Amino acid sequence: MSVFNIVKLILLSIIWSLGYVFMKNVVPHLGAIWTADLRFLLGGVILFIYLKFTKKNFYFKENWKKYLILGVLNLAIPISIVSLSLLYIPVSYATIINSLTPLFGVLSSAVFLKERINFNQILGMFFGFSGVFFIVNKPPPSSDYQTFIIGIVCCLIGSLCFALAGVYIKSNTKGVDPYSMAACSQLFAALVMFPIGLFKLPTRFFEFDIITNLLALGILGSALGYIIYYNLMIEIGPAKTLTIMFLIPFFGMIWSILFFNEAIHAPMVLGCVLVLLGTFFVNKSPNKKLA
Repeated sequence: MSVFNIVKLILLSIIWSLGYVFMKNVVPHLGAIWTADLRFLLGGVILFIYLKFTKKNFYFKENWKKYLILGVLNLAIPISIVSLSLLYIPVSYATIINSLTPLFGVLSSAVFLKERINFNQILGMFFGFSGVFFIVNKPPPSSDYQTFIIGIVCCLIGSLCFALAGVYIKSNTKGVDPYSMAACSQLFAALVMFPIGLFKLPTRFFEFDIITNLLALGILGSALGYIIYYNLMIEIGPAKTLTIMFLIPFFGMIWSILFFNEAIHAPMVLGCVLVLLGTFFVNKSPNKKLA
């Protein structure tokens, strides 16, 4: 892997981990639906303009149903739920729990694609879900346990949706341009969520801190982040690109300390190590198949 690609991996990890910070700053004021909706709208429009400028063909007529499904399954549902979770749990916890996505991916592929699970993946799931056990048994001192569990469950649902979307992408989007998929799915996500948001309009919007955090979410997290992500997928492949799952929780804990003065305690660190160890084994090359 070239030094430039390593830099892009680190940059993407920083951008997507900071996305949790931006969401946590915005969601108490706009709510989970509007936070996600405006993020997708901004990111989708920027990507659309970028792709038009680079003269990409969207093949919209042929692929619009796929863009719609991904907009709902990969963006609208999980991002709004993860945004909601940040009302109840610290950024550090959310980044750790969402690192379980590859583990849910193994289970989803086994159920829907009938892929066989190997020994490394079994070991990875054992470590990963053991990590969640340590985390939920030691919430932060300032948290109410009931709302803390609600936040954890929201993150788990979000991770499951990401994994299901991965299964859909693997089985239904062969030959579809990934940049077009990123742009159109975000615009569909924004469109689908807009009428839902009308049931509860935000009371605050035109304030400097909210607007700047939204711009950061849209420009960095949803536009630049996806451009870097798909560029890495093309240049170094999915397996190496997914190493960002090891870096995002690390940066998430740093941002928790720097921006929110959140405490980092031993059981949480142990849980994080187990989750990342689980992710490592799930992505490790198979050495033995289980029937």
